[in-house]
Amino acid sequence: MILELFVFFEIVTLVVFFMAFFTKQEILWGITAVLAGALMFSSYDIQYYVYVLNATLMAYEPIMKTFNYPYLMGINALFFVLALVLGFFDIFEKYGVAIKAKFNKGR
Repeated sequence: MILELFVFFEIVTLVVFFMAFFTKQEILWGITAVLAGALMFSSYDIQYYVYVLNATLMAYEPIMKTFNYPYLMGINALFFVLALVLGFFDIFEKYGVAIKAKFNKGR
């Protein structure tokens, strides 16, 4: 993934994560988990262009350089696990209390 796209999707993941944290919507937790999971796997292949002068053409040519950032995989794994755990907490908080009250009502 190109470095600029990676940074863009990382910012989108953080924004969706904080939106999900404050709004308690399950779909936002799912979007956060998918984005963090995709970024977790793509963090091993971050690329960006370096322009090098070609002496025969007297022009600059783009050369793509690839770097590996394993700590970015750990950060995105953390957001992936947090999205799953907090998403399940919100699901059980929203729907689990109603089921518990329904079963206790008959006693």
